Amino acid sequence: AGLWQSRGTRNLTIVALCYLVVLSLNAHKEFRYILPILPIGCWLAGPAVARFCTKSTSSDHNQTPKRQLRVVRLLLLIVPNV
Repeated sequence: AGLWQSRGTRNLTIVALCYLVVLSLNAHKEFRYILPILPIGCWLAGPAVARFCTKSTSSDHNQTPKRQLRVVRLLLLIVPNV
């Protein structure tokens, strides 16, 4: 399920992961080498982020503190890397 439902998405994921593995084996690492696959990573992460942001339950008022904590954690991961 998830990313593996579409053949094109599966192939794109495999290519991106292979690219990252090859770059990880290189002794000289620079962020600029990863820039070409950042749009692919964003596209692949899109469905999970959308599901995270739009997930609602019948008892949403009980889940609000947990949801806010997840959003804060996500922002703490993203903001320092921008």
